[in-house]
Amino acid sequence: MADLVTITIWALFVANSLWPPRLSGGAGFISYVLAMLANEIPLVFMVVIAVSLAISRRGDLPAGWLGVAWWLSWGLIGAALVWIQTRARTARPALEAALSKSLGDSWRADIRPEIAGRLNTRTRWWSDIFLPFQRHRRDVQRIRNLSYGPDPRFHRLDIYRSRHTNRPNPVLIHLHEGGFV
Repeated sequence: MADLVTITIWALFVANSLWPPRLSGGAGFISYVLAMLANEIPLVFMVVIAVSLAISRRGDLPAGWLGVAWWLSWGLIGAALVWIQTRARTARPALEAALSKSLGDSWRADIRPEIAGRLNTRTRWWSDIFLPFQRHRRDVQRIRNLSYGPDPRFHRLDIYRSRHTNRPNPVLIHLHEGGFV
């Protein structure tokens, strides 16, 4: 019975990330936060599931049709988490396409070479597992909570800029969609 509850919780958690329901109020915020967690660190969740299964089962796996259902359920949950990670890798090409559409196909040639060279850096898949949360670069300065509108409580932004230059640089504005208000 404990396996059924655990599998159901994980399946609902992952399904909420793949197909978020349209909820409002407190339920909508909780759904958003749970979906955000799985979408941001799916590989970490795969490791957590694998380790917790290894510890809890200690080699005692269900047999027969129950064993098949058990393996199939965990396989589907794992495949969904792999899909979430794979889907996340499409963000870079989407951003590149949007920049090319807005700035023209030669936008990289129009910026300084030292900036263009840093745009081609990629993270490795293993860093998504071992270093899943935002890592701060030492050459980037963060200026927090600048007021930009009439409501000083809600109209705030952070600026990230190079510590090594005061020259004008390209600006990217990121508006985070979701449960933030």
